[in-house]
Amino acid sequence: MEPDRTASPRPAGRSRQAGFVLSELVLVVTLVTALLVVVIVSVNGIHRDTRRGECQTELRNLKVATERYLAESGKYPASKAAVIAKKYVTETDVANWSLSGLGADGRPIYRAEADCA
Repeated sequence: MEPDRTASPRPAGRSRQAGFVLSELVLVVTLVTALLVVVIVSVNGIHRDTRRGECQTELRNLKVATERYLAESGKYPASKAAVIAKKYVTETDVANWSLSGLGADGRPIYRAEADCA
């Protein structure tokens, strides 16, 4: 028995070409772009929060070192170099902060460098 060649396995109204319609491609590209934007914004926020935490840690390290200097010498250090020289802290531990003298109350003034400003 010979197969019936008049019956088509494709639904009526469909062309023989298989593929995507332009609107489907635009939709996929739009969704992928939106997802990439969300990922980039999230990564930038995480990086900013991490940097802020590092700056706070460096400031805390410098404050602890200056208080230790005060406890041992009876006065606050004149500069960050004095604290580093006593080996209370290393330069890399407080790289983005400096001591810029003493305030009117006699306490040290801490200044943020470019990366923590």
